[in-house]
Amino acid sequence: SYGCALWLEIVRATNNASNVVVTLHNTIPGTNYQILSKTNLSDTNWTAETNVTGAGGQDWTAVSVPMNGRPQLFFLGAASIFGITKSFPGLQFTNSQTSVPDAMGAVGPNHYVQVLNAESNQVGIAVFDKCSGNLLQSATNMAFFHVQYQGTNFPPGQTVDPRVLYDHEAQRWVATILDRTNRQILLAISKSSSPLDLMTNWDKYLLPVAVSGFLSDFPTLGLDKNGIYVSVGHRESRKTPISSHTIMALKKPEIYQGVVISNPIPFLIYSNELPATSIFPAVNYDPEPRGGYAWFVANKRPDRSSTNGGALSYRRMIWTGTNVDWAPADSNWVEVANSPVYRDYFDLDKSYVTAPQGPAGLELRIYDTGSRIHSLVIQHGSLWACQQIGLSGTNGLYPGPGGSTNVDRSGVQWLHISTDTNGEFLSLTNGRIFDPTNSNPYYYYCPSAAVNQYGDMVVGFNGSRSGEYIRACYWWRSHTGAQAPQPLLIRVAQDVAPYAEWGDYSAASLDPIDRLRIWLVLPLVPADPIVEGHPDNLWDTWIEEIIPGASGP
Repeated sequence: SYGCALWLEIVRATNNASNVVVTLHNTIPGTNYQILSKTNLSDTNWTAETNVTGAGGQDWTAVSVPMNGRPQLFFLGAASIFGITKSFPGLQFTNSQTSVPDAMGAVGPNHYVQVLNAESNQVGIAVFDKCSGNLLQSATNMAFFHVQYQGTNFPPGQTVDPRVLYDHEAQRWVATILDRTNRQILLAISKSSSPLDLMTNWDKYLLPVAVSGFLSDFPTLGLDKNGIYVSVGHRESRKTPISSHTIMALKKPEIYQGVVISNPIPFLIYSNELPATSIFPAVNYDPEPRGGYAWFVANKRPDRSSTNGGALSYRRMIWTGTNVDWAPADSNWVEVANSPVYRDYFDLDKSYVTAPQGPAGLELRIYDTGSRIHSLVIQHGSLWACQQIGLSGTNGLYPGPGGSTNVDRSGVQWLHISTDTNGEFLSLTNGRIFDPTNSNPYYYYCPSAAVNQYGDMVVGFNGSRSGEYIRACYWWRSHTGAQAPQPLLIRVAQDVAPYAEWGDYSAASLDPIDRLRIWLVLPLVPADPIVEGHPDNLWDTWIEEIIPGASGP
């Protein structure tokens, strides 16, 4: 039941109880741990007892602790702060055969589920044992998401823009993907807390979100105690801006009981109402949403006459029985003021900003994904998100001009929206992860973020600069306000892909066992050589577990 989380075993060493042996299970060789104690659970503070180091060749580490006359002791085991404790490879190009992976995944009690873009009849979903990293099962997206709707089989071919979440409250898995041919959303929901078996343990649905004459693009997925929420944008062509969005809300627990209940007419938001590049529904980890609200945050298109990035706007939904509608408190979308100067950046959307990578002359089109927000999560009523942004100079700002010619690096911006106990907006704060060096700075992009139950945040992203291959990085910020002084390296690619796209996103998720550890999946180019310009592994994905703080009982 402990999965691969750190846990303690305590036994009396001798009959006279002069010592106890404390064993930490699921330790990592070479990782530092601390044993803390208290003599009474009503005590406010834990006392540092001793330090231990993970033993080699085993997954447990034992230490003897003297009682020293103390009548009783309670113990806590703590791992190194914000340390990587697990790392294993996910799906590769050879599985899905698509040039752009869109690295997406989520962690559950015992498994890690990964979903990727996939060509027809190619593997796009996989289930890993999260402790060992062993691949347990995989399937093609065509087979896994297969559903018959009004006499037609979906999907007929390529699937793109996947999403997957583990519902902590209901202990179910929820996955969506876009049928690239018909531009409809396919929804899969597990029947239990286990994602196995992929073919029989999931219910599949089609969500009719397509708009005639338009291409569906960049679907997003959120959930809370009351419902599951899907948003998708529509554009006339791949090169034109998003002109409208469709939002669908599915009631819980009815959807988990096989009854699809949604608003009779999906919410359709036009650009004259909200000129947005994306709308993100929040993943709410609170057992009861404040005010009963389901949050949606939109990233508005930038005003190219100025240097400001696109403004954030929000709107909330509320359920009455099985019916859902916009909250009366929000007569329309509410734009967040620029008081913390969160818009002082260059929005990368369709602006032809590229990131240098590897040997001179190779570039990555980060403008394809722009500065859309990602990873909208709620903990204790606070909303957290991140985005990639264009910057200029060494101070993490973009002073201008209005065009993109002055962008000399990209960074990651995190955003925090606080609310009161009724779920009403209070304030927005922001911070930035960027390289402040003068010459040949790193470009950071493809971010995702997660926040644990204590308010510790971990952000995963890629980075590169001229002369260096793409790297996978992470950054942390403690609930105390302490933060990593610079991005931390996970691993460096050994080669560079001979194409200019990298995908829309990476993924960060919160472990449901302790709601403390955070898992990342990031795209990376593997070490396999490129032969005659045709790689046998065009890209790889890596799954990482990060412990932000104490992880013991």
